[in-house]
Amino acid sequence: MPVYKGSAEVTSGNLHKGSAEIQDGYKGSNSFFVNQTTVAWASPVAVITDMTVSNINPGGPSGLPGSTFPNTSFTITSSIANTRLSGTAAISGLPPGLTSTQSYNNTSYNNTLTINITGVFPATSYSNVLLTITGIVDQLYTSSGLTFTGPSSLNSPAGLGPYSFNWNGIGKGYINYGGYFPLASDPLYPANFHDNIQVFVSSQGSGADFQNTPQGAGIFGPTAISSTVGSQSPYQTKNPATPNYYGVSGTTNGGAGASSNSGSFSIGPAVFDSGINTDGNTSVSFSVEQDDVNYYISENITISVTVT
Repeated sequence: MPVYKGSAEVTSGNLHKGSAEIQDGYKGSNSFFVNQTTVAWASPVAVITDMTVSNINPGGPSGLPGSTFPNTSFTITSSIANTRLSGTAAISGLPPGLTSTQSYNNTSYNNTLTINITGVFPATSYSNVLLTITGIVDQLYTSSGLTFTGPSSLNSPAGLGPYSFNWNGIGKGYINYGGYFPLASDPLYPANFHDNIQVFVSSQGSGADFQNTPQGAGIFGPTAISSTVGSQSPYQTKNPATPNYYGVSGTTNGGAGASSNSGSFSIGPAVFDSGINTDGNTSVSFSVEQDDVNYYISENITISVTVT
């Protein structure tokens, strides 16, 4: 409501008696003048070593003391690539009446911590508010050192390989066969493709899921045409599966863990539905999962293979 001195309206944002600002004015028991308060944040709102703080939004809200403070947020990320933030942030320097909550978008590397500020406006204004944040830890992820080698071309459909792999840590390793399929120009496309594939893994030791015996756990090919063959007999309608090898200390399907993260494997022999060999291509890849014990990043190497 407007305030007047005589017939002149007082239009400034503050009302003073001498040099003292009048915070509240009353006629009887009814308030007729209440100053709004403002919370103005520093830019950036906080400084943390090796971390980047985003702009805070909204930047300088105003409101009546005790009224609801607008939801205000900013984010914290590491300034170092492939680093995971963890821990609970302890935040000090918030004006009275304001509290904070926090959440991570994920628990992997390159993640983000979001700080949300809520509450009510304080009784007085605050300017250039710089927050102090502690308790956040950043952990650097490094390369697992994955190597994966093998042939990129062959002149027989009898099998692919051998392929060799090696990496560090105790993460899980995955073998993936993309499925052999002939070139689209082949008159028998898409019928002429490899199926009923077996994977032969060696040098894994008795504790690995893939030991020194053939594995044919549902690898069907190829993904590129699985949606076109439908239920027409005799073509396979199953989607390709990804068999896996688990490295040192890894366990799945009863495996107790291999003796090392080095080994080799071959794919095949394969069966052509049409029984006719044609040129085509496929892919073989080896992937290592993220390792949170040694802090290795996930890696993948794919070899494209041309069959002639």
